[in-house]
This record gives sequence, structure tokens and C-alpha cells, in this order.
Amino acid sequence: MHQSVDKIALLFAFNIACVLLLPTIGLVELSWHGIAIAYVMLFLMNGLGVIVGYHRHLSHSAFEFRNETLRWIFIFLGAVSCSGSPLGWAVIHKSHHRYSDRDGDPHCSDIGFFNMQAVRYNMDKVSGFAGMKKIIRDPFCAFLHKYYFQVVAVFAMCVFAAFGVEGLYWGFFVPAALTMFAEGFLNWAAHKNWGYQSHDAKDKSKNVWWLNFLSFGEGWHNNHHKSPRAETTKEKWWEFDPAGLVISWVKL
Repeated sequence: MHQSVDKIALLFAFNIACVLLLPTIGLVELSWHGIAIAYVMLFLMNGLGVIVGYHRHLSHSAFEFRNETLRWIFIFLGAVSCSGSPLGWAVIHKSHHRYSDRDGDPHCSDIGFFNMQAVRYNMDKVSGFAGMKKIIRDPFCAFLHKYYFQVVAVFAMCVFAAFGVEGLYWGFFVPAALTMFAEGFLNWAAHKNWGYQSHDAKDKSKNVWWLNFLSFGEGWHNNHHKSPRAETTKEKWWEFDPAGLVISWVKL
């Protein structure tokens, strides 16, 4: 598990390097059109893939998809976001809830912003796969876990073959880097002194409204920590949860 997290950190660093380098050497032009494409892909990778597929479906079993093909699409979008395999992501996230803001929390906010962004997690108590039998026995998730980096590489090559350097930049490198940044920033900022607590969740989790611009409903983090198996983080009428809306359309 340690080795896999280190590789994810390297993959994130590679994506960040490409995001910064390609416009600098003139291979990509910055444009509003490209930014719009990147945000749509961010919603697909992070909003649908990581948040709906990895987080609320696989990690917390908050809902079931209406059909298996739809489920595969969402989980695949999570995989190509460069956030890790379905199994690896779920194991770390479950450990976060088990030890939230205490010794053993793999991404406790006390490690600091830069360590969080560099994916320097505390993996000492992330012991394995207890409670993960459903994911382990799922052939699709098992395949993505075993061949994770190969799947990401093939996806990137397909995007490049279809859309060239510009498509690879705006359709893969930028949204994948933003997804990883959004996850790290959420895990750090939503456990600091910003926002508000609607519940005593026995940890430092806060609801921070502006985190939702990149995290699509995950900014209501205190609500989630209070009821992790809820399919939506929305409790008050103004707590907008785009991921929860998607779930209401795709669930059984």
C-alpha cells in the first residue's frame, strides 16, 4: 500500500509538471474553450468518478446503480482521474473515517497543506482490506487495481491519439491534476477552522461552502462525517450537492 501511494504521488507530480510545462514551451495555448473542457472533465473525473463512484458508492455503499454498465463507467472515470485504484482509494478513505483527526488518520489535516498535496500520508494503521470484500471480489475493480497504471497510460494515449496534445492537456492532464488537488485541499481545509459544524461528529470536520466549486457537494464535510452512508450531503435547502443530484438519477 505504501508503494502504491508513492506511485500516485509521482503520477500527481507528473501531471502538475505537464500542466505547467506544456504552455511554457508553446505546445498548448491557454484559452477559455480549453478551460471549459477541463472543468467538464473535472466534473466527470472527480464529480462522477471519485465522488459518486469511489466515495459514496464503493466506500460507503450509500446507493446502488440501476445497472452494471453505468456502474463500470463511473468507476472507470474515477480510475482515470489518477486518484488511485478503487480498492486503494476506498481502503484509505475508510481509515480516514475510522481514525478521523486522530493517530492513524492517513491524511489528518495536522500533517499540513504541502504534505497533504504531496500525498505524504500516514499509512502506519492502514492495515488492509477489512470490510472490503465486495470490492475485492468485483472483477472490474480487481482488474483496475491490478493494472491501474497501465489503464491510466492507455487512457491517456487514447486521448492523445484522438485529440492531440491540446486534447491531452485540457482533457486529461489539467482535470486529473485538479482532481488530486481538490481531494487534498478538501481533506486539509474541511478539517481546519473554516466553515461551520452542524453536528458533533467527534472530529474537526467542517462544512465549507466554497470547497464545492471543485468538490461538487463534498464541501458539506461535517454533514458527511455525521452520516457517511447518506447518498447526499445536503441537509439545508441552500446546501447544494451536485453529486447527490446525480445519484438520484442513476440509483436503483
